[in-house]
Amino acid sequence: MKPLIANRFHDSLWTDVLLRSQALPALPAGVLLHAGSPLTNAIAIPAAIRQAAMEALLFEGWAENHEAAAQLFDQVRSYSAFACSDNPSAFQ
Repeated sequence: MKPLIANRFHDSLWTDVLLRSQALPALPAGVLLHAGSPLTNAIAIPAAIRQAAMEALLFEGWAENHEAAAQLFDQVRSYSAFACSDNPSAFQ
């Protein structure tokens, strides 16, 4: 039996991917958002969101490797601007 996921997505490619600064130029530098409810507990950030944020840090060029991205994420994840997108004053 062939793996279902490998067969279904074997030729999938991302297209039209933009840097955050290109897609949302009005968003202050250094701010990442995620598609979900606000994160109010920085300690309990799900692994999938943490990994996606680290990949975004790499894609944006804010970290040079996964280790640096993890360190950067761990330094800033307790700030409300990163962890809670429903706080407008955090983005000013």
